[in-house]
Amino acid sequence: SDYTAIWVVTASADGNWYVEHVRRARLGLMERVEAVMELHREFEPKRVGYEQYGLQADIDAIEDRQNRDGYRFEIVPLAGKLAKFDRIGRLVSLFEQGKILMPERCSIVTAEDGLVDMVKTFRDSEYLAWPFSGHDDMLDALARITDPELEVVWPKARTSASSPAYTSRRTSSGSGALAAL
Repeated sequence: SDYTAIWVVTASADGNWYVEHVRRARLGLMERVEAVMELHREFEPKRVGYEQYGLQADIDAIEDRQNRDGYRFEIVPLAGKLAKFDRIGRLVSLFEQGKILMPERCSIVTAEDGLVDMVKTFRDSEYLAWPFSGHDDMLDALARITDPELEVVWPKARTSASSPAYTSRRTSSGSGALAAL
């Protein structure tokens, strides 16, 4: 069964994407709803994109929970006709240019694996192995930052004076794999 991947990413005035949080786990419907609600409360993002394919029930369940809690935010359904491989391929130049910056670690507790560093999981099981990785759920979810439907607005100035340490390494590798972190 596939994983649910959720990213919290900031589009910064410096033209970079800063990953604030990442989560990957096998989640049921109500667990996905809880995760989205929890992360929205914690990070208060300006936009929430949600992959629409076969998951309209998810969006309906999130909206139902919003109504019950009296805590509402817009969900942008993301679909598009681009194949997953091509969608993920849009990340290649962003990584090569050092435009996606990750925190040094992002530790979460999953029911399946206990305490897990999601940055390491992403790097080792998807990023470095792409396009031959066994799973690409995190890559696919991250690629959604490039969806035009999300209508990302780039700020003029970064609002946060302090930010965690981020890592970025550029490569000029022509191997077709994403640049190494």
